[in-house]
Amino acid sequence: MAEQKFLPNCDQNFGFFEIQCDWLIKYVDASASYDKDARFNGKISEYEYTLANYRFSSPLSKIRYVFGSSGQKQIRVRVKDNSGDWSNQVSEYGFYIEFLA
Repeated sequence: MAEQKFLPNCDQNFGFFEIQCDWLIKYVDASASYDKDARFNGKISEYEYTLANYRFSSPLSKIRYVFGSSGQKQIRVRVKDNSGDWSNQVSEYGFYIEFLA
């Protein structure tokens, strides 16, 4: 019988946009992600964020990112479990318009 593999699940709340001093600040919360084999000591070990073509990994499930320009932004997140398996990537598009006074 083949071993059943439980991939991690990426579940996120992409948070909200906040405008401060002409900067767009995006809060991303992936803390609801979980490893489907948690009953076998599985856990999320890494979060990979892609924000406007900038990709980075972090052990943190919540991040804040500053976009310095207006326009459409794509945000993608995936998670890795302690077995080295990656979840599917989830994504969101947002659009930021700079208001001039």
